[in-house]
Amino acid sequence: MSSYKGLDLFGSGPHRFRLPPMGQQVQSRSAFGAILPGVDSIGAAQVVVAVNGRLTAFDHDQLRERLDDLRIQLDLWPTAGVLVSNTAFSWNTMSFARFAPAELVDRGREVSLAYEALFIRRL
Repeated sequence: MSSYKGLDLFGSGPHRFRLPPMGQQVQSRSAFGAILPGVDSIGAAQVVVAVNGRLTAFDHDQLRERLDDLRIQLDLWPTAGVLVSNTAFSWNTMSFARFAPAELVDRGREVSLAYEALFIRRL
């Protein structure tokens, strides 16, 4: 089960974590005013984890409640927490930075909303 700050925000529907790139953040030497070709490291790459999925609910009211739970965490974004994927990867000091909903879908007795959520490591 995935979680953020111990809360199951995305477990109502299928979701997948996109792992962040690893390594160094590089900048062209010409950006620093140098004439020499090449790049220099300017530090470790920032950790940004994306979660793509679908929130599901029995009706629009329940979906609104799920969105309210997400909104509360977005309002508290300066307060970092532990993000755990459904495959047991975990990241410390992550902030919930953005939630981008897609189109709402009604299917039979269920309502669902596709989304992408972004978490950023706070330094």
